[in-house]
Amino acid sequence: MTYFAPAAAAAFLMLAASVANAKVPAFSATCPGPKAVEAAPNGKVRIDGKQARLREFNKNSWEASIPGFTVSVARDGGGLIVSYTAKGGVNGICTVR
Repeated sequence: MTYFAPAAAAAFLMLAASVANAKVPAFSATCPGPKAVEAAPNGKVRIDGKQARLREFNKNSWEASIPGFTVSVARDGGGLIVSYTAKGGVNGICTVR
């Protein structure tokens, strides 16, 4: 088991680095509820004024979340697609402004 400890530590550091370096493009969106989503040019995301935890999946896909509400952001050829999932599995598409 000690042979796996360094590998597990390295995997954790790589995951932590991807979360810390996530750079979602700047945008504003409104999701049903209504929930306001704001992504600043520095990559920080706020949902209803609360700092969201940001995760980057690849250079075109991110997830921002606060307790009970998650926003998925994907870049396509023409812009951004923003969707949400809330408590109880409620989900839908947000309007990007």
